[in-house]
Amino acid sequence: MRLLLCFIVVILSISACKPKKNGAVLATDASDSTAQNISATEKIIDELQQLTPYTLDEMKSMLPVTIDDDSIATVSAQQNMGTSFARAVYALSDSSSVEINLFDCGGTAGSGIYSTQFINQLDNDSEYDKTIDFRNGRAIEHVEKNSNNATFTYLANGRILVIIEGRNTGIEKLKDIKLSKN
Repeated sequence: MRLLLCFIVVILSISACKPKKNGAVLATDASDSTAQNISATEKIIDELQQLTPYTLDEMKSMLPVTIDDDSIATVSAQQNMGTSFARAVYALSDSSSVEINLFDCGGTAGSGIYSTQFINQLDNDSEYDKTIDFRNGRAIEHVEKNSNNATFTYLANGRILVIIEGRNTGIEKLKDIKLSKN
């Protein structure tokens, strides 16, 4: 349930982005930029639809074996509605843990996951979402301001949606985690 909520937040978190100059939104720049982004996104979606979804073993092999010398506490993988998913949980200490969720964006169903990425941004007294440049692409950092909990989401290898959740880890620790095949 928490993963689904996180995924929905990610989906809704980026759509409010509009280019600004001196505090004013420029309609011409926004529409030109939007058209270019839509065209580029459509091209990527077309390419993703042509790919064969990864097997469960391929998905699990992308998960890091260890994080800070702590090995995987639990691991699972499943295929659902035409796409593959893998999940690993690492217990870093009694009070901190990391959960990595991988979604294959290859194939028709997976490309649908990709198309909903980077939609809205959230910022309030208790949490924020921020889009950043990361490893030649875009990423979303979600931070709970009143705790040390964070979520980091990005696209790896041009097709794997990576969602890393940290409890008592902070956002910087999550950015440093690398997949086994990334």
